[in-house]
Amino acid sequence: MRACKDKEQLVGILNAGEPLDLIPLLDSRPHSITARARGRVRLFFIPFPFAHDLIWNTPDLFSAVLAVVSMRLRDLATLATDLAFKDVTARVCKLLLEQAQTQGRDDRGGGQ
Repeated sequence: MRACKDKEQLVGILNAGEPLDLIPLLDSRPHSITARARGRVRLFFIPFPFAHDLIWNTPDLFSAVLAVVSMRLRDLATLATDLAFKDVTARVCKLLLEQAQTQGRDDRGGGQ
């Protein structure tokens, strides 16, 4: 996502099957984001009117969309907090720790 002129902030990495941008489907307004593929992708485009009507008229789908948007909002709030209150060293340490936990290893010598 471009913040201003030459600056960018990575706000997330999507995996196969994850929707790119759900915000316009909830508020019917444009949402400017930039996305780049890190490899080959197959992208499916669903016309806005169809997707909007489908989401708003299918309660289970609407609940699923809200769950995804809520999770992403929490992640964005955490990122904002980290950027505001942690220095670069603390943010890098946090990322390394999260990566180690995701990969099943810790910093105390050895993996699982």
